[in-house]
Amino acid sequence: MTELSTDDAPESSSVELQSNRRWQFKNVRATEFALALIVGAFGFALTYWQTRSIPEILTEERFFDTYFGADFPRAFQDLTTRWTKYGGSTKHPMFCLLSLPSFALQKALSFSAWQAVRALLAVNSFVLTGLLFVLCKQVSGRNLDALLLSLLFLSTGAAVFWLPVPETYAFGATTVVLPLTLLLSRRLSESYFAHVASYIVAISVTLTNVVSAIVVAWLQFGTKKTISISIHAAGVLYVVMSIQTLVIPSSGFIAANEILNQTERYKNRQSLLTNVRHFFLTSVSPGQIELGIVDPTERRPQAWPCVDIDQSRSSETLKAVTAQSRMVQLGQYGVWLVLLIGSFVIFLSSEEKSRLVTACYLLLVAHLLITLKYGNEPFIYPLHWSPLFVICLGSSMRSRFRVVSLVLVFVLICGNFWTNLPMYLETMELLETMVSESPSAV
Repeated sequence: MTELSTDDAPESSSVELQSNRRWQFKNVRATEFALALIVGAFGFALTYWQTRSIPEILTEERFFDTYFGADFPRAFQDLTTRWTKYGGSTKHPMFCLLSLPSFALQKALSFSAWQAVRALLAVNSFVLTGLLFVLCKQVSGRNLDALLLSLLFLSTGAAVFWLPVPETYAFGATTVVLPLTLLLSRRLSESYFAHVASYIVAISVTLTNVVSAIVVAWLQFGTKKTISISIHAAGVLYVVMSIQTLVIPSSGFIAANEILNQTERYKNRQSLLTNVRHFFLTSVSPGQIELGIVDPTERRPQAWPCVDIDQSRSSETLKAVTAQSRMVQLGQYGVWLVLLIGSFVIFLSSEEKSRLVTACYLLLVAHLLITLKYGNEPFIYPLHWSPLFVICLGSSMRSRFRVVSLVLVFVLICGNFWTNLPMYLETMELLETMVSESPSAV
């Protein structure tokens, strides 16, 4: 009977140790996945609850630009019917394809069009919040930290005011985050086809969000291959949009002349300091917000119908609402800036810089430049870069200042929910009163 050599014992122990590590890794991943589902479910429930307060009448065509310049009627049509007369635009190339799952909900579950849109917005919040948790866990390294950062995102003014409303911005935020998930997997990050697909996803809802896919591809492959991916993605995009014209008859293609016209229309006319302040602060809280439409003759002459809403009344009412929590908002801004500056300093001082955080900072610079040039509506777009800010905050969780960061994040979550949710509900209540008193047509 042969005896085992003395070398066999360490080898078997090594195999057993590796097996235990694999088992532990699977359990950690399972825990992370379960927590991502829980966080996503909370985002779903919160968004769906918030949609209850939105007056359905705002989806009628006469209420363009009523909610911070947003186009509820256009987005609502694009989300609910193949026969929309708007059919997306150069800015939103394939947004109207979301009408297909909405239409499926209407048929399968006998939902009304408004119920289907509410469900679609809640599902989008589920996906966005769940993905954000996973990305924050990658950066911070701990489930508790990722959980708090995800809640911080849901409490921001950008999320509270824009995730539950029928517009492109909530879906646009998801298409900004999705390409970043390629950096979580070596196999996906090295896949040429995955990067082409991320281009299509990123550009589908908002044209400028393609920068997210470009940055991720550039960090992975460099300039030359990124250009190659961009060319192939453009070809695939036009094939998809050709098919889209068969499904959505009113949809079209991205036109260069329309891009030039729109960039001129939305050219920024505010000071540099004002734009920088809006970029960094409106993400966390809108401050003294105002309601009312922009002059329709200035924005879209002889185009969509609008109603005239008493803007002075809305402005004064909301200023009275926000004035009650003005000191709390100043505190929010202070804590937010301390967290942002601290995380950036920690990121710069770290020896090994995370590619995910690097991508987020590059995207923030890109969004800031776009805002400085074309951010004529400062409170509309912060939802696109708020998730990036939150991911970057994860850098501070890996430093010796982790406990301080967690306390500040928790305080900010409480302050955000304390001010932003009541402001949102007051806004919707005011809107319902104002539109009920508005003339039936103009």
